[in-house]
This record gives sequence, structure tokens and C-alpha cells, in this order.
Amino acid sequence: MASKSEVRKSSCKACHQRRVRCDGQIPCGSCSRARKPIACEYLRPAETSKQVPRGTACLSCRKRKRKCDGKRPCSTCKDASQPDACQYPYKAPRREHEDSGPPNSGLEVHPHHPWAESVKDTMPTNSNNSSILVLAPNLGRPLHGIDHNNERYLLRTLFVDRSIDYGLDFTAERREAIARGDTSGGVIHPIFIHLAQLMGYLVADTSASEHWAHLRGQTAKEMEQRLQIVKLLKEPGALDPLTSLQVLQTLALYWVRKRDFRAFEESLGAASDVSMVLCPHATESVDESLRRVGLSQELVHEGRSALANIIFIQVISLTLVPAQQKFRPTMLVKLHHLLTYGYDRFNWNHVRARAALFFEQARQLVTKWNDCDSDNAVGKEWNERSRRLANEIQAHLHVLDTALRTVNMATKGHVAVIKVCGIVSLAALAGLHAVLAPFDAVARQKHRKIVEAIASITRTLAPTDHEGCDFLEVCWEIASREISEQTVPTEKWRRYRKNVGLSESCLAPPQVALDWTDSALFEEVVEAGQPGIEHAVSQGVEPSRIQQQE
Repeated sequence: MASKSEVRKSSCKACHQRRVRCDGQIPCGSCSRARKPIACEYLRPAETSKQVPRGTACLSCRKRKRKCDGKRPCSTCKDASQPDACQYPYKAPRREHEDSGPPNSGLEVHPHHPWAESVKDTMPTNSNNSSILVLAPNLGRPLHGIDHNNERYLLRTLFVDRSIDYGLDFTAERREAIARGDTSGGVIHPIFIHLAQLMGYLVADTSASEHWAHLRGQTAKEMEQRLQIVKLLKEPGALDPLTSLQVLQTLALYWVRKRDFRAFEESLGAASDVSMVLCPHATESVDESLRRVGLSQELVHEGRSALANIIFIQVISLTLVPAQQKFRPTMLVKLHHLLTYGYDRFNWNHVRARAALFFEQARQLVTKWNDCDSDNAVGKEWNERSRRLANEIQAHLHVLDTALRTVNMATKGHVAVIKVCGIVSLAALAGLHAVLAPFDAVARQKHRKIVEAIASITRTLAPTDHEGCDFLEVCWEIASREISEQTVPTEKWRRYRKNVGLSESCLAPPQVALDWTDSALFEEVVEAGQPGIEHAVSQGVEPSRIQQQE
């Protein structure tokens, strides 16, 4: 038995690892009563006094207020059998025997755990934090043979994690090649490496996480990446048409976020020319055209997805940017034909493009109603088109609801895309019903239910699901417009009802509408963000789920 001076008043290693109370004796009572012999050992005083400078502990020890020795993994996490939880927001101080040279770029990720989950929720909020925390994606398995501490690697992984937002439908092999920075050209064209690094700066700069800071020299580094991309785009024969289309449409979205609308129009116009190269004949199917240019079946899928994404970008250009039509009529007909007869509900680019197309068609119908005067009031033709569009949107919403219940579609990125498409489709319906709502009680009731549905879906979105999506702001603005009941019909309204010859709301679809109280769009499949957006949607209306009262 040890003397009193040797008795420690802390837990032994065995009790600490099992997380049981220790009496500090040698051996302690817990180890003495164990069925199997346990070595009751304590840390030496020299070990316990060895601490790292304040503020450099790992995130796990910092969160639980435990001592940390700064190792990777630290002894505390190792003893607790949680080495994967040992993560650092930045590089720990060097030991005395290490080189005391200047630190690297400051972008740091744990070398043993490069695919760590986001540390956003484990750090205190500090808008003045100059360090850059890593929000690394999970691509399925770690990549080897690369420097995980490299700044450009981190930018590429950021882009790969958010590539779904930019409409790039890459296979897992091509995504990993981008994250690796593979410039050999065997799996992915080297231009995508520069594109990923350029877009990585954009994602880091516009991220909703307050832990991201503007990188030192970021403007100059972005310029360097843009010059490399432009150089490859202008080099004759350097890119195939599909690669050019994917790069140009991503650059168009880049310029939208940068608010450079002139560069956006130039990129979109160039993408229009490339799309005509991929699909030169109006009578030929899209798949046949893509195979004719030498694309494999796997790349044909990417080509269809890229063409569908062009429709979404075109709608953005008509909605957000005062841009002229950049696509030829024959090309638009072919792209619309793709979404009508070649529609793939398991392709999120097709789903998003179809919702955007409905939004644009509804906007055109509303504009036609507002532009006509009472002497030439819209009648049966306008009503028939609006009714048909409302039915198509309802059918599309059923597809979205079914897709969210499908296991293959309910992945992290797809769930957010489908819910955003639900908001866009509902906004299109809201715009149609808002035309008739001032004079029609049924249209007014349906409009109110649609607005509440938009607000309810918005509540289930995380902040990262809609950051940088100006298109949603337009949808919220449409849904938030106040509808005032008018007891005295206008001349246009009387002529419309006379021409149509119906007493009920002409936009009411014949089939039963989707029961929003049982919709998967309301399920919080992804992490829900803080409420605070719905007030911009409902303007004081509580976004509760009300029962259908037909």
C-alpha cells in the first residue's frame, strides 16, 4: 500500500476510461472489486502538468472542458476511445524539437481524419474569427497520396460538396479526381481542377458559416484561376463540347453570384452556342445527338443533365437579370422536348429544370393577363393554358413528394434540391391563383393554402440549403404579395367570366390536390435551420398546416 503522500486525488486510467468514480487510492476500490485483474495506474505528475498553451486544445476537449496535451489525437480522446472526435480548428503549436519556421497558409485539417464532419456546431460564435475552419465533404472514403493541408485541396473539396447546387452531375470517380487535383486528364479534364478551385473561393466567401473568413490574397488567386480557365476555353480543340458546356454554365452561375451581369450574359451566350453543337438537329432526339458527338452512355447521362441545367440557368437569367433571350427558338423547343418526353424524375437537374420551366410559364401567363386591357380581355385560351399548367404543376408536386419517400433520392443534397423545387413549383401556382384571388373565393382559399405550404417547407430547410439562391427570394416575394378582396368586379374580370362561362374557379384542377398535411416535403429529413425566413413569405401569417376545406 502506498503512503499518504503518494496517494492521488484524481481518477486512475481504468476508472477514467470506464467513466466511473475513483476514490484515488492505490489500488482504487473499483479496480480492487473488478472480476478480472486490472492494473490500477495513475498518470505521473510530470504528465499531468504538461499542458498546451491556452486556446490550442482540440475541439472535443474544449467543448467538454477537459485537459488536452495537443497531440493528434490527444491522450484524453485516446483514453476515452474517441480518437475520431479529436479535431483541431487550426494547427497546434510546434514542439521545441520541431522546426520553428513560419507556419503555412493557415488552412489546416487533421491529417488522420481529413473527412471530418463540420465543426460549425462545436465552436462558439465569433464573427471576428480570422481562422478558417474546414467544412470537409464526405465522399465515401478517404483519398490517399495528396496533401490534405493544402489550401487548394480544401477549396476543391468545398466545391465537390456543393457541386449539386451548380448542376454538375459527376460520377463518384470524377468527383474524387477533382478533389485529388488529378491533372493527368485520364478521369477528368484539368480545366475542372481550376474550376473547382475558383468555385471553392466562391463557396467559402458566401458560406453561411460565420467561421469562414475571406482568404488572404483571394481576389488575386481567383483571377489566376479564371485566367487558366479562359486560356483553356480559347485553346482550339482543348475541350470537347460537353466539357465546354459544363464549364460555361458554371461560370455563368459564378458571375451571377459576383453580380457581373455582363459576364453572365457572355457565358450564357457561349453556352448557347455549345449546346447547338451538341444538339444541331431539331428533329433528332437528345440522346442520339449526344451519341453522335462521340459520348459514351455514362457521358450521355451527364450531357442530358447539363442540357437540363441550362434551362434552369436560362430561367434565372429571365427572372433575376435584365438579360435578353440567349437561346435560339429551335434549341428551346428541343430542351423543352427533353423535359417533356425524356424527363427523368431521378435526375435532380431534370427535376429542378422542370420546376423552373413551370415558374417561367406561369410568369408569362400572369404577364399576359396584366398587359391586356378590358376591351381585349383574356378568355378561354388563357384559361385553358392556365388550367393545364396548374394540373402539370400538381402532378409535378406529386412526383416530388414520391421522390422524397424514395430511399435512393433521399440523400443529403437531393433532399434540399427537391424541397427547393417544391417551393418554386408552389410559387408558380401562387402566381396563377393570385390573378383570380381578388374576385374569387375559391382561388383566394387555394392561394392562402399555397402560401402556408411554402412557409412550412421553408421552415424545414437548413441555412446552407438556400444560401446564395436568389431564385428562392423571388419565389418568397411572389408568395408574400398581399391579396385584397374586391367586392366590385372590374371590367376585365366580368369579360373574363363571360368568355369562360364558368361559375367556379377555372384553375381548380379536376383531380384531388396533394394533401399537404401528409407531404414528405414537410418532413425534416435534413437538419432544419433556425426559423426566420417564413416571415418574408407569409407577412405575419402563421405557417401552420391547415386542413383542406373544399
